[in-house]
Amino acid sequence: MKKIELRSANWAEACQFIAEHHRHHAPPTGWKFGVVAIFRDKIVGIATVGRPSSRVLQARGYLEVTRTCTVIWGVNRELYRWAAQFAPICTYTQGSEHGRSLLAAGWRPTAYRHGRRSDWNTPARVRINVSPADRIRWEPASISSPTWPFLD
Repeated sequence: MKKIELRSANWAEACQFIAEHHRHHAPPTGWKFGVVAIFRDKIVGIATVGRPSSRVLQARGYLEVTRTCTVIWGVNRELYRWAAQFAPICTYTQGSEHGRSLLAAGWRPTAYRHGRRSDWNTPARVRINVSPADRIRWEPASISSPTWPFLD
């Protein structure tokens, strides 16, 4: 059986793949680096790593997996395992997502963040609330592994 090959990604192929295949996000606006998963000479998944959305985590030197996107089962787990080698690192899922690929890759939930409940839009500065959903922050188990009852 042929194995999945991981290689360095370039920005253009990452953005194109995410735009075509990601179910609820557009390509990220920036990144530090990424990886492509290839199976039978075809791209089947991609992960992008960038600066964390949290200024506190940025100050602590964290990286964040900003997107993963796959078209076949099981690849997401390999992308997260690859990303776990860059410590400290984190990623987020929506509160409604189960995070099975993260659990399979050895990541654990470390924080639960409530989404913004108020609209920050003002006539002087128009803003669209793009992240109203609750989120779960994940880190590789080697960094932290608290127990979270909401994942049962």
